[in-house]
Amino acid sequence: MEKKFVLPKPWKSYFCPNCTEWNEIDDSERFMDLTLALNDGFKLFECLEEHINEYESFRERDVREAMCHFIQTLRYQKSSKNDRELTELVLDENLNLRELIELFRVELLMRYSYKANKDGKLIFSQRFITGEPISSYLNKHQKTADEIRDLICHPTGWKETSEESLRANNPWNSLALTYQGYDLYSTTRTFAVDADRELLARYNEMKKNEHHKYHLEIPAEPWQGNPLKAKIIILSLNPGWQEKYNKEVALTFHSHTSESIFMEKKRTLLFEAEGFFPYQKETADAINLLSENYWKGDGKKTGRLSVLKPDTMDEFEFYKKFAVVQYCAYTSKEYGGGFHKGEFLPSQRFTKDLIRYIAYNRSDVKFVILRAEDKWKNLLDADVWYTMLPNTIIAKYPIQQRFNKANLGAKEFEELMDIILH
Repeated sequence: MEKKFVLPKPWKSYFCPNCTEWNEIDDSERFMDLTLALNDGFKLFECLEEHINEYESFRERDVREAMCHFIQTLRYQKSSKNDRELTELVLDENLNLRELIELFRVELLMRYSYKANKDGKLIFSQRFITGEPISSYLNKHQKTADEIRDLICHPTGWKETSEESLRANNPWNSLALTYQGYDLYSTTRTFAVDADRELLARYNEMKKNEHHKYHLEIPAEPWQGNPLKAKIIILSLNPGWQEKYNKEVALTFHSHTSESIFMEKKRTLLFEAEGFFPYQKETADAINLLSENYWKGDGKKTGRLSVLKPDTMDEFEFYKKFAVVQYCAYTSKEYGGGFHKGEFLPSQRFTKDLIRYIAYNRSDVKFVILRAEDKWKNLLDADVWYTMLPNTIIAKYPIQQRFNKANLGAKEFEELMDIILH
C-alpha cells in the first residue's frame, strides 16, 4: 500500500506561489521538507496530479510556476536575474508538468541531503552547485537556440552524449583488436587499455597484499553482454579472480574454443555482442565456466541470474535482456580499494559516459546495483545518479548478490520479472 504524501505545512505553502499560504515558509524550509519526502519514497508527480484533480483551488498553473521558481532558485540562488527569468520562461514553454517535477526532483536531491545525529535530530547539508550563467556560457561556446534550450531543460551538469560518440571514443576499441589467439591466460602479454597502464602499474606496485593486485594476464571485462541493448543493467564492482578457472581451466581449452571466446569478448568490447552469452552453446558454456558458472550455473550450481529464468523461456532470449557493467574492468582476488588520491582510470571515465548515455536515453532500462553503491555514486556525476535513481534497484544485502525478494524487495523483484517476461 502506498504511503500518503504528508507535508508539515499546507500544500499551498509549497506549490502555490500566488496563494497567501506561500508566505508562511521560505524556500529553504520547502526544500528541506521536500527532500525528506522524496527520500522517503513519495511520488511527487502522482500526488500533485491527484491534488490538482481533487481540489479546484489547487491549480496546475500554480504548480508549474512553483517548479520553475524552485529550479531557477536552486541553480542561481539570488544572482543573475536575467538567467533566472530566462530559465523560468524556457522551462515553462518546453516541459510538461511531469517533466518539470522530475527536473526539480533531480536538481533538489543533487544539492540537499541530511543525516541524523546521536539524538536523532536531522542535520541538513547543502551542496552549492551553481548553474553556469547562460550569458557566460554563450560567450564561451557557439550555441544554437535549440542547444541553449536543451541545456536549460536538463539538470545542472548535463552534457549531450550519443551512441555514435560512445562507439567512436570507446577506449576498448584498440584492445579489442588484440583479442585473438588462444592464450586466455597469457605469460607473454597483458590485457589493458593503454591509457590505464601507468595507473594500474603504480597500484599493483603499491599493494602488498597479492589478493588486491589486478591480474592483467587475462582479458579485461568492463562489461558482459551489450549495455546498449540490454533491458536490465547490473552495476557490479570488478571481476573476481579464481586461479582454478581463470588460469587452470583457461589453459585446458582447445584452441578453437579459446579463439571463439576471444571473438565473443572482442564483439563485447565493441558493443557488438548479441546477448549476455553468445548463441553458440559451446562458447557460451566455456565463457560461463571461466567465471566459475557465476551467472548461469551448471546444473549442479545455481547461477545468480538463472534463478530468474522462467521455465518456458528460451535461454538465449532470457540472458539477452541482461548486461553487467563493472566499476573497474580488471580482475582481482579481492577488491583492494581505489587508486591514489581518488584518481579514476581513463576506462572508468568512459564508463561514466556510458551510464550517462543510458540514464538519459534509455528510459526502459532498469539498473540493479548489487554491490558497491557508494563507489558507483562517487564515480557517476550527480545529475546522472539522481536521474537514474527512480529506475534503479539497490540490493539490501550487497554481500549476497542474490536476485530474490528478500534482497531486492518484493515490489522491485516483480518489476524485474515483468521486464523479463515482456
